[in-house]
Amino acid sequence: MMPREFFAAGGVANVPYIVGTNTEEGALRHLLAIPVQTEQEFRDALERAFGADDTTELAALYPISEFPTPNDALIRVTTDWRYACAVQDFAERIADAGLPVYAYNFDYPWAEPALRDLLGKSHGAELNYVFGSFIDGMVDVESRALSDLVQRYWTRFANSGDPNGDTDPSWPLFDPTLGNRLNLNANPSVVESFRQERCNWWKGYYTSLFE
Repeated sequence: MMPREFFAAGGVANVPYIVGTNTEEGALRHLLAIPVQTEQEFRDALERAFGADDTTELAALYPISEFPTPNDALIRVTTDWRYACAVQDFAERIADAGLPVYAYNFDYPWAEPALRDLLGKSHGAELNYVFGSFIDGMVDVESRALSDLVQRYWTRFANSGDPNGDTDPSWPLFDPTLGNRLNLNANPSVVESFRQERCNWWKGYYTSLFE
């Protein structure tokens, strides 16, 4: 049974949830691929993955003019498709089931300097911060402070089901009408309408896969 079917049947755990993704999750998936360098190469990559009809819509939804390079546009497509918007859909299903859910976007690069330059804010970047697993002498004050904050959030959540406490920035419950997430970086803040237009498109795409 697929997760969406569990939610539809009311068969999910009656517990609070934390869900989230990193700003450029998809960068890791493209690490060993030849970067696309032109708009045509970008469109060709989309067509290989999604077919001609969806390529036209996706190219309009992710215009390469909004990104540093065509490859960055492709990374964002992958990020939203496989991670960010899938988790957004998941968060909405949790909230619609009447369960508390806290959503985040981890907006900070890998802690190790070599990986920071290579992978940026990709899949896995948050793990050092969640577990405080830094290499001695290779973490700066800002990164350590973010790790301490993340660990406080996670520890309180594990203890009580609510990550909030002390004087840390408030982390509101996810509200599907707001599309809100806590953006975790050196200056955490709540963002709303998180990638709303693009995630709305992907929600339709996900639904089409089950038709």
